[in-house]
Amino acid sequence: MTDEGRNSIRSAKPLEQYLAEKITSKKIILDQLNAMPVEEGYQKVLSSFTNLPAPFSRLSEIHHKLGWLHEDGISSEYGLMDVNDSGFISENEIDKTYCKELQAVVRRDHQLWYDADIVKHFDNAGKVLIQLHEEFYTWGKEQDEFNGRYGYTAHDTSTKTRRLILKILDDKIDHKLVNENLKSLGFSIQFWDKSFNLPTSAGYFMDTESCILEQQFLKNYLTERRHERDFALETSILFSNRYLNSSDARAPLELRHNFPTALANMIARTITGSSSNFATEIMQLQSIFERPESCQGKF
Repeated sequence: MTDEGRNSIRSAKPLEQYLAEKITSKKIILDQLNAMPVEEGYQKVLSSFTNLPAPFSRLSEIHHKLGWLHEDGISSEYGLMDVNDSGFISENEIDKTYCKELQAVVRRDHQLWYDADIVKHFDNAGKVLIQLHEEFYTWGKEQDEFNGRYGYTAHDTSTKTRRLILKILDDKIDHKLVNENLKSLGFSIQFWDKSFNLPTSAGYFMDTESCILEQQFLKNYLTERRHERDFALETSILFSNRYLNSSDARAPLELRHNFPTALANMIARTITGSSSNFATEIMQLQSIFERPESCQGKF
């Protein structure tokens, strides 16, 4: 973009916001986001994720790595190279007479870089949405590393990220609908649809209610059997059948990512095999899993 072009910028907004402004029901929440601080608006949009502990943890980890755009990002005064991965222009949804799609933010090694001349025109709603965009797209790219092993990729462009954000930009959305969208938009491994028999429906993330039931089930099971001679074998069989059971001979460990972090760590430990400290290690992990925060996300 030339200096003349930069000086002629009148307004700027993320593509999600450009589309959301065309949806009557989304205008209300955009106004709400503009009336509150960016951090508060960010938490508001993600509030429905608190009952999905695994996705909440994933986003928290990504947010911690990337940081806040304005506080932790690197300002580029001379513009950014166009990554050309938005998938937006090809959809012919932008008014090309008065608007131009430009690269406002890129990620490089868990660092956000932004075009200061563009981003300075973002309002608070735009700042919330660009933060969410970068975090969800990072998650999508990471998820595709798993999806690709089973012939699925969903995040070659950020199209699915935008569609997810438009879905959750709603005061009335609940965690069940979020779960549906996470699966259908490629933030979970679709291969699991028909191949697994699990306490959480295949391809979906365990929610808070199911997680609490698992807390009590495992507490009872492990407490009753911890001193048995075959504790390690029985526990490994239980975890494999209950959380990784497949109709074919494989039990892909990637499946544990659909469960809360504390439970996922227990699953991973049982798969690595027994040792002289196995019972102690499992009970220590169980004590972590029993904590309320293991099943309920908190900002």
